[in-house]
Amino acid sequence: MSIDYQKALLSVLARLDQLTTEAGAFGGEAVALTLNIDFADAGVIDGASPTLFGDLRLRNLTATPLLNGLSVREVLATVNTVLGGGTASYGLAELYPLANELNFSFGGGVVNQFAQDHLRVVIDMRGDFNQDGTIDAADYYVVWRKSLQGLRSTATLYGHWRANFGNTTLSAAAQAVVP
Repeated sequence: MSIDYQKALLSVLARLDQLTTEAGAFGGEAVALTLNIDFADAGVIDGASPTLFGDLRLRNLTATPLLNGLSVREVLATVNTVLGGGTASYGLAELYPLANELNFSFGGGVVNQFAQDHLRVVIDMRGDFNQDGTIDAADYYVVWRKSLQGLRSTATLYGHWRANFGNTTLSAAAQAVVP
């Protein structure tokens, strides 16, 4: 971590009274979530998949259902809006525990129950023409060449198959690059 980054972080943390106010604690969670996303983006945190922590998507949330489908980055943007006094679908009371859960989803390199239940990796499955959950040679030879080659968008379909070759729906949040 660079000296300038450390100074900026300490400056932000010094302004937050994390121990005595609810807003300070919420601010601490916002800073921690920002760092978790930024460290994953910078490659400081290793993982088994190219999927970054900030790109994981929320699912199965019951207390904040309008956040289902959003990425962790989008949740952070909502957290920052509320922290800055703006309005959002949910307030501090709902977002604080969610930010806390996100920050501890992969504590010590272990995937906790919240992550297993509420985070998912979004895999681009365009090119899985036979819809077997894997983009492989069968999609090109069996389906694309025999039945789709007459379509106008043949080059686009081929591009999806080639770009996503090897993707599978069996990927999980546990394989992501996470804090």
